[in-house]
Order: sequence, then C-alpha cells, then structure tokens
Amino acid sequence: MFEFYLLANNPYKWTYSDNAYFIGYVVDNDNVFRQNAAIDKITSSDHKINSGIYSFIKVRNDKVLISNDINNYFPVFCYYKSGSGWIICDSFEKILQFKDFEINHDIVPAFETAGFVPDKFTLDKKIIKSRAGYKLILQNDGNFYYQGDYYWITKNFYDRSFNQLLELTNKEIFESGERMIRFLNGRMAVVPLSGGFDSRLIACLLKKFAYKNVICFTYGKYTHETCLSKKVAETLGFKWYFIDYTQLNYSGYTKDETFLRYASDYANGYCMPYLQEYFAVKYLKENNIIDEDAVFLPGHSGDYLGGSYVNKTALTDKTDFKLANHLAEKYFYFRKKNHKEHSQIRQIISETLKEYKSFENIVIDGKFNQTVEDWDIKEKLAKFIVRSCFVFTFFGYEHYLLYWDINLLNYFRKIPFKYRENKKLYDKCLIQKFFVSEQIYFGEKEIKSGRLKLYYQKFKDNIRYFFPWKIVLVKMKKFDWMNYYVFTRDMNEEIFSETGKYLKNFKTFNAVICRWYLLILKKLHIEKQKIEI
Repeated sequence: MFEFYLLANNPYKWTYSDNAYFIGYVVDNDNVFRQNAAIDKITSSDHKINSGIYSFIKVRNDKVLISNDINNYFPVFCYYKSGSGWIICDSFEKILQFKDFEINHDIVPAFETAGFVPDKFTLDKKIIKSRAGYKLILQNDGNFYYQGDYYWITKNFYDRSFNQLLELTNKEIFESGERMIRFLNGRMAVVPLSGGFDSRLIACLLKKFAYKNVICFTYGKYTHETCLSKKVAETLGFKWYFIDYTQLNYSGYTKDETFLRYASDYANGYCMPYLQEYFAVKYLKENNIIDEDAVFLPGHSGDYLGGSYVNKTALTDKTDFKLANHLAEKYFYFRKKNHKEHSQIRQIISETLKEYKSFENIVIDGKFNQTVEDWDIKEKLAKFIVRSCFVFTFFGYEHYLLYWDINLLNYFRKIPFKYRENKKLYDKCLIQKFFVSEQIYFGEKEIKSGRLKLYYQKFKDNIRYFFPWKIVLVKMKKFDWMNYYVFTRDMNEEIFSETGKYLKNFKTFNAVICRWYLLILKKLHIEKQKIEI
C-alpha cells in the first residue's frame, strides 16, 4: 500500500495524471515542459534524466518509481509503516506526523561537519529520501532499492587540441545561453552577482542576447568583490542593488515565524538551512524591487564544471577505504571531529563508494579520481550548493540553472583533466570569448586563485587548532565578508541556553547553524512526543 502526502511550495505545484505525479519543469532544447506535458515527456523518454528541476513519481500495482533531476531539487521522503505500507511525502516535517522522531545519532557527526546528510539517509533513523543521480524504487513489501541514473564518470574524453576545445566550449555555453533566454520568455531576470566569473557569465550572456529586463544584486559587507560586481553591472548597463548586511536588523530573527518556517522547509531533515541569500531576497521582495514572476539566475556551479575542485579534491589516486578517508577530510570539516566521529563518517562514505568498484579506469593519468567528482555532484553540490536555490522557491520565485543544463554537463565531463585543472580552459574561454568584448575583464584587479592560494589555505587549516579559540575567532570575524558572526550569534546563544555551552572550535560559522537546527528539531519533536504521552 502507498499513501501520498505531496504538499509543494509556490511557485511549484504537483500535477497528477495517469498514475503519475510531477512537480517542477523539464527543459529539452527549444521546449519547456510543465504539468501533464512534462509527465508525457518523461514517460516517453523512459524516465531518463532531463534538464530542469523536477521530481516524477510513477505508481504501479506493486511498486512506486521515483525519479528526479540531476540535483534532486525536490526531494521525496519515504517511511515504511509496518502493517500500513509506504508513506511518501515531500516534507520531512509532515512525515513526522506519522511517527515519533528517532534521531539518527550515527549520522549527526556528518551533518554537523558538512551541512548535509550523505547517501539515502535523513536525521531520522527510519525515513529515507530520493537521491541525486538515482531512481528510487519502493516495493509493496517494504523493500526498496536505488538504480543509477546519471554518472559524471566517462572514458570518452575529447581528443582535441586546446584551441579546438576553446571554440567548442564557446559554442556549448552560447547554446546553453539560448535555452536560458527561451526559458525566461521576457520575464525579469534576477542575477545574484558576485565578483567571480560564474554569475558574470550569466549577466554577460543576457547582454549578448540583448535581454533588457534584468537586475543584478550583491549582498554582504562592502568588499573588493562588491566593487567588481558593481562595475560589471554598470558596464553591462544593468540595474544593480547592494544589500548591506551590516545595516540590517537581525534582532530576534531566529524567533520569527517566517524564518523558522523557512529553516524547517529548507533543511527538511537532511541539510543545513542556508542563510546567505535569505535576507537579500527577503529585502528585494519586501521592497517591491523584483516582479512577481521574476526568475533568479544563480551561478551554481560553473567553476566546479570548469575544474576549480580538481586539485582540491579529485587529485588523488586513493581508492576504497583510503578514498573514504580522503573525502571525510576534504568535505567534513565545519568543526573539529573526534576519532569516533571521523570513523562514523568514513564508514558512511565507504558504503556510498561501493558501486564505483564496477567502473574500470576510474583514475585518470594515474592521479585524477573521477569517483570524487561524481560523489561530490550527488552529495555536496546537490544537497548543499544547489539546494541553496530553495530561498528563491520559498519566496515564490522560479530559478534557472544555466550550468546544470544536461548538454553542458555532458560536454564538460569529457574535457581532459589537463584542461580542467585550475580552470585553464574554462577561464580562458570566459575571458577571451565573453568578457573582453564586453569590457568586463579587469586583469590584475580580478580575484586571485590558484595552486599557491590552495596550499596556503591548507596550511592555515592544519595549524588553526593549535591556537587559542579566541584568537581563531578574531581571525574568522576579520574575514567574515557575509556577516555570519552576527547571523549566528543568536543561534549560539540559544545553543548555550539549552546546553550550557557555546559551540567552539569550528572552522566555519556553518557549524553553528547545523547545531542550532538540530537543537530546534529535537526540541520541537521531543516536546511534541511528551505532550502526546
């Protein structure tokens, strides 16, 4: 037996037709498919992954098939209730109305140190969820399994020169831009514009396609990166807004009903509530700066496709247990871990790596491990980076992800590592083919990155725990361009109020957000269970 509780959020609603449920939209070259048309499109393509953001549920007599876009933007939660059958829901909180909250203690260290729960798990022991890159099949008898749907891994790398790939990259990006323009269809384009290249390319494409209905915004503290974003917008002729996070009033915001609903809906029992753009989008909406049908165009995750993480994480020939340890060190770092916690995280990662043993020649040139990037796309990028778009959904706006166009993804995954390393091809293409002609490349004034900076950051990370916490905190506040210290101050006060201790010894303020969410989750449901008893 299968029971469905599909609630959704504006601007997206579930559609039901022919024993199938659908939410979101599918993009296929010249067309955008929604509602019944999307159900027909997915069914006719044998449920293969499409561009867009969506979840699709097909009901059969004895099983349910759940498939989704490459990032699993609309997660589906499942709980098997003995004697009743499967409860299938798009809300973690809703599904907890059918069972007592049983915190998954083994998974908590992973959540607190990375901001997401790996694999199929949630923060409740008995609730599972759909996964990026996999179909989930639920059987009537309570069994379930996942079926691989998309892999970044390839054997078919391009055998072309750098200059040939430069031209081809330009062509692929331009065609992805055309699909973005068709999706916008005249609606206001809202670009979260940083000082980096990814969001700048989106703004540049809008200019090249002569799209007029555009605004850009930047948020945080006023820094060198803010100056760059302002200069880009002004040069392209777009309106630019700066939301200064040092001037906003955050007093009591963690008690605000709207924020608490946002935090709950965003986190959904598996990821950290994202604060960065919450205050900026709220400001834009409340001040009527953006149209009701505006579309946000975030720059996730162009730099990753281009190769920004190749040397940070994929540069390893480790496999099996050693690779799990490598991932535990590289991705689970928000706060200091003890030996037991590290072992728990490593064990969870090891389980997710088992399927990769069937792939041949997965380490390229003896040093680049494709497993790392595939795992990253399905775990951190899906659950922590792309999930951040939920802030737009929460406030009632659509968004479009240029860089997660399936055609563009499949192109970048076949570029040899020697051209993706340090974003060699990606940066060259953006600068030479897009930025220079629009006069938005600023040479020595650009934000610097590279191997030396990477080694310096690694050195700082390795020595930081040898210094007293007060000194570390002073340094963190100095480089806190987002004003995270102020965001999280009230959260840490609540943590102290409940536990008698402030959270310390963390590398990023995200650790405070994770601990606060866990505290709220446990407090809410433990009190609820006491009342029911």
